[in-house]
Amino acid sequence: MYAHGYEFMGSLQRQSQSPMFANSMKPFLERGFAVAASDYSVQGYAIPEGVENTEALRKYFIKKYGKPDTTFMVGHSMGGGITLATIENYGKYYNGALPLCPLSSRPYVQVRKEFDMYATFNGLFPGIVSSLTEIFDLSKPKPALQLSEMMPKVMATRKAIVQKDSLLGVAFAKRFDLKFDDLAFSLFFRKRTSGYCCKSRW
Repeated sequence: MYAHGYEFMGSLQRQSQSPMFANSMKPFLERGFAVAASDYSVQGYAIPEGVENTEALRKYFIKKYGKPDTTFMVGHSMGGGITLATIENYGKYYNGALPLCPLSSRPYVQVRKEFDMYATFNGLFPGIVSSLTEIFDLSKPKPALQLSEMMPKVMATRKAIVQKDSLLGVAFAKRFDLKFDDLAFSLFFRKRTSGYCCKSRW
């Protein structure tokens, strides 16, 4: 059983339709495992839905194909959190679990970290990324962006940080346990996830 990570709300391509999904499952398939994975019933922050949808899929798999001799739960990022929650709630059905880079802290702590980073960056580098006021303006639609649309914005953000103060940018990244090269993408990802979390899940 496999649990995928966070997916932006409104993303057109679900996990099951992505070529990357099939490639990432090769290590399991090449070793003779069957893989069952849910797209989940909702996008965005979906740990409760991910757990219940994965359990429903496990039952469906057994009904359709028969009971396997062993069953393992695997997931990454938010899916790692789903993996932990699945083992806590349905552990008797599994022989083991592999949570990869799991989102395992309490939701409040996780979201607070995102807000702290984003708000601090806005204070030190004003005008480079959207303000929190804009993110939380629920009267404005938040169109989903695909990864190909995100990257030009990420590169523009990185360029703006370097032009403003590259040394401060390096220090800021280090403070939040990031490599400087990952800072721009992390800011952009946090903007998308934090805004959607508050709009749709809280």
